[in-house]
Amino acid sequence: MAPPPRLASANVAVAPPHARREYVVFWLGRCWELKRGDAIARVNRGALRCRRPKCVHYIFQDGWLLTFLPEFVLPWCSPEGLGSPGSQIRLEHLVAQAMTDLRSAGGMCVHSQGLRIVKAQTPRKCLEDVLFGLHAAAADEDAASDEVRDVRMSRELMRFDSILEFVEDGCLLHLGAAPGATQRAALAPAAPSADSAVGRALVVLGGVMDMTEDQKEALWEVCATWGLQRCPLSLGRRSELTSKCIKMFEAAEELGVLAPALARCQALGWQRRTDAFDDGADGRAPFHLFYVCENMSLADFAASPEAANLYVDVYIRSKKAFRDTRLTVMGSDGRAFEFRQDCGIALKEREGTGWLQMKAKTAEREDFSKVISRWCAQYTARAGYRGSAPLVLHADEGCWPHQPLAMPSAQAPAAALADGPVMAVLGPWWLFDSVRWAAAQAGVGADCVARAAIGGLVAGPAFLCMLHTEALLARSVRASMLQSSHG
Repeated sequence: MAPPPRLASANVAVAPPHARREYVVFWLGRCWELKRGDAIARVNRGALRCRRPKCVHYIFQDGWLLTFLPEFVLPWCSPEGLGSPGSQIRLEHLVAQAMTDLRSAGGMCVHSQGLRIVKAQTPRKCLEDVLFGLHAAAADEDAASDEVRDVRMSRELMRFDSILEFVEDGCLLHLGAAPGATQRAALAPAAPSADSAVGRALVVLGGVMDMTEDQKEALWEVCATWGLQRCPLSLGRRSELTSKCIKMFEAAEELGVLAPALARCQALGWQRRTDAFDDGADGRAPFHLFYVCENMSLADFAASPEAANLYVDVYIRSKKAFRDTRLTVMGSDGRAFEFRQDCGIALKEREGTGWLQMKAKTAEREDFSKVISRWCAQYTARAGYRGSAPLVLHADEGCWPHQPLAMPSAQAPAAALADGPVMAVLGPWWLFDSVRWAAAQAGVGADCVARAAIGGLVAGPAFLCMLHTEALLARSVRASMLQSSHG
């Protein structure tokens, strides 16, 4: 079987010329304390290590502004330095170095290795700093003065056209191609982008905690003063981690479904949702994510930040953990570990990495095909889950952009809308025949196996889990089968 066209790795972090969307995250505590550094590392991974990296701005409760630029990926993920590449430890060390430089200089702003710190402002001034890029250059030390701000702040000089605010009761983002349209067309070079619906957008959300009333008021004042369109947006029925919300947004754009979804919200006038926000018990169908490392042993993968982040993406949402969810990770050495429920100690990267390394030491060799057939057989043997046969998705990033994970349209037949158990196998292209063969051993036919790109190895797993939370994953797998059958 010939391999599909290969593109750049999802982890290649080179800033593109037109990464026009940026993120503002309101954070708890004071900047120099850097509370919940594990969560900041996860958010940065979602925004900076996707295919098209985006700036992330953190506004702390003490009025300090901390900005991570796409160039920050170079020192953060370099083989040289304290801690593992891309780790929480490395990030905290680089921020601490910049804070020391700021104190030594005794100024208001410091630029260091792709990050920028601006101190002693109000939440409103921090937002305006981002909107107008007041400290965008290292020479902008005097940008905090009122005189300079008045000169540099005008509607013509604003860097953004709209504010996308993630809120639970916002306009529900319905992912999926419009009737008669295809996602492949949406991924064509001339296809409309998210910019065509909302222009240059600044995405605003709370990090770890909801935005405070002062922060909400500052956002309202800035939008009213500068005539910015404020667009409330809801990503689903249940609350999620800040990092997973960003990963979902980025993956949706990669798959060609973000622009049409934003256009639908725009057409509705960003009408807020009226249905109840369901944050109760976990009623998801069974889900199994099987992650296959192509070039890393299990021990090496367990020691990397990617392993702890994968675990969080699969099991954890805001203040809750998912049930009836399974995660299996297999290294290139054939060793594997499997988790059937959240352990309760892996949310923070340091603790999670240590725990995963201990699990890797006792892991044994496993048969790739048996992992798939055992799980599928549980549901085929009892006539499926609530009448639905198990589905298997081979998540292969080599399929992008020719075969993206499809979203069901509003005109999907009723049979295609049923939820059901799904196994997602994240692995290289050459595993597809083995995936189909293993599924067949458990009685799962070829018409229940799909192959598609999921929006990158960084954002894709979180995107799959959020689709599953919304009872959309099984429908998406079925839609991908139909997409493949129609060529």
